[in-house]
Amino acid sequence: MSEEGDRVKVTIEYRGLQTSFEGDPEGVVRAVNAFLEKVLPSYSLARKLSVDVSAEEVIKALEGYVVHDRTVGFVHKPTIHGLPAADQILSVLAARWLEHVFGMRDRPAVSLKAISEALGLKRGTLTAALSELRRSGCVRSAERGDYEITAVGLQTLAERLAERSRQ
Repeated sequence: MSEEGDRVKVTIEYRGLQTSFEGDPEGVVRAVNAFLEKVLPSYSLARKLSVDVSAEEVIKALEGYVVHDRTVGFVHKPTIHGLPAADQILSVLAARWLEHVFGMRDRPAVSLKAISEALGLKRGTLTAALSELRRSGCVRSAERGDYEITAVGLQTLAERLAERSRQ
């Protein structure tokens, strides 16, 4: 985590192309990753294969959107409805993943019905968002038509919620 006022500058030269990024460390890392994904398509694949997100990072990202109750697990606050549908879905799946990690659930997967009940989204909105999340590698289909969040999904959610909190 960087302190306020920290600045970094990175210059990249690749195949005759030179570009520089300057700013706060987190913003520069995001910009460099975005640049590398554009000019090196294999970088994007490798990045997705090497993602590792800790439970602590997920809890921190979700702190404004969920509360933990020892008897029922993670419960979503009304603030979740201010998020885009895809982020709402990722939040539900991330909360279930956390419950699984902490031994409260046998599996991290969630049924379409449970996601729908938790969020109150229309079926068309829900299925369209889930399809896009599957295409992007954030969600995978589990057994019996259930869904679970991937490491890429956990990282994506953490980045999106961190971005929202900075705005």
